[in-house]
Amino acid sequence: MAKSQFVILGDTYMSSGRFDEAYKYYLEAAIGEKDPDAIVKLAGMYLDDKYLRTDYEKAFRYFTMAYDLGLEPFKLMDKIVWNVNKLHDDETGSREYRKFLEHIYDEEVGYLNIWLADEHLNGVFGTDIDKFIKLCEKAGEVGESVGYDLLGELYFKGEHVKQDYEKAFKYFTENNGGASDTKLFYLSEMYRCGLYVEKDTEKAKEYCRELIDYLLDLDEDPSETMFYDKARLHLKELEAMNEGKEEN
Repeated sequence: MAKSQFVILGDTYMSSGRFDEAYKYYLEAAIGEKDPDAIVKLAGMYLDDKYLRTDYEKAFRYFTMAYDLGLEPFKLMDKIVWNVNKLHDDETGSREYRKFLEHIYDEEVGYLNIWLADEHLNGVFGTDIDKFIKLCEKAGEVGESVGYDLLGELYFKGEHVKQDYEKAFKYFTENNGGASDTKLFYLSEMYRCGLYVEKDTEKAKEYCRELIDYLLDLDEDPSETMFYDKARLHLKELEAMNEGKEEN
């Protein structure tokens, strides 16, 4: 689908800081052409007061309109997540955000389950651990394995729930075909320390190496992740232990 000329003009004015002119062209595309891209841009402008006076009711009215016109929710997420702390702190913002999340929720869409789960863990829905667990499990069931990772980490740390390494192991191994930094790190820890499973230095090293390789394959700088330096340190310690045993 060709980009609306009104949106192109709006983007041009937006990039030069002429926000009033940008707004006019986005509005023209939104109303005259029902262009979802323009509608989302308007919603974003109402979230950020450097463009317009913040108006959460209008922002989420536009987000809802874009969704109802067929725009995928993940295309709306970026505009929202950058402002999520403000939404949490504002009564009107929280209310409108909650209504929007309830409107777009589809239990068969994995990332929507994760999005709502996050907001049920000290988010706009308060802290509802039962709901968090249910949404994460549903995410895993429909193929979003991060749901299992979140549950594994929840039980491993024992935050909000009773610490349970058996449940943590169950969730980390629920999706045997998928790799993630969370899953690989905590499995390495479980075998390194003998948590629920028998202590196994070789398996711990294997998971550490797999984690390091996984992080190195990502586009981001692996040292910026919380697991990379820990995995390298633990691998070094485990290898030193083996060397010490061989010398004895």
